[in-house]
Amino acid sequence: HACDWYEGLRKEPTKAEIASAELAGEKAVGKKLATTSQNDAASAVSRMLNWAVERGHIDFNPIASLKRPKRQRRDVCYSPNEWRAIMKHATGPLVDFLRFLELTGCRPMEARIVEARHVIDDQIIYEIKNSKGQFERRVIFLVDEAKAILERLSTHQESGPLFRNTKGNPWTKDAIVCRMKRIRVKASADLGYDVPAMAYGARHTYATTALQNGVDSTVVANLMGHRNTAMVARTYSHLTKNADHLRQQAKAAVGSQQREQTGKIR
Repeated sequence: HACDWYEGLRKEPTKAEIASAELAGEKAVGKKLATTSQNDAASAVSRMLNWAVERGHIDFNPIASLKRPKRQRRDVCYSPNEWRAIMKHATGPLVDFLRFLELTGCRPMEARIVEARHVIDDQIIYEIKNSKGQFERRVIFLVDEAKAILERLSTHQESGPLFRNTKGNPWTKDAIVCRMKRIRVKASADLGYDVPAMAYGARHTYATTALQNGVDSTVVANLMGHRNTAMVARTYSHLTKNADHLRQQAKAAVGSQQREQTGKIR
């Protein structure tokens, strides 16, 4: 029953889909949900049943062993050329937002809720309730340019979220997704191939660049707000498939040993 339910879930049809269906004398049903959304739906039902077990309403979770749909990976990493194409078509307040993500590697959600009161010197410090997982305070370290962006925005916005759209309203997740979809069309046309434009891609690019520049994985995990290096290793494993990066690491791995051997021969 759970499988039939989440596999049958569909998005609300768009205006274009409704119009097209009406012309054909049919009823618009919307597109089938992606496997990631299906996974979220199955997880929600499982959590509900686990809660019922904890409260003594039922004896066990009947779908505890349910095999959920596979989540789609979101680890989009941009080349410098791809990011330039995306930023070229970003306009207005969105430019500051995307640039801030690029400079800090923070989550888009974390950037959307930052307020002037969260900024302390060169750090953003959130309350535990606003930190992912709510285990400990999330701290974001600011390089000079990122700090300058927040200082400039705070002169116009004393309270509430600093990053706002052209109407002065705080950015919402849906608004950013909508803007990035439009940017995707233009950036893809410039590049000559399809490039998925998403705000989260800036975070993945930040981590990948840091690792390629030799920043320790533990440090990268701390900068990005992960509790351990497991997420970094799992999400950015594509680095192990980068031949140039592996060549550099291979040389670094035997560098000191090679110098010692050379010295002995001399």
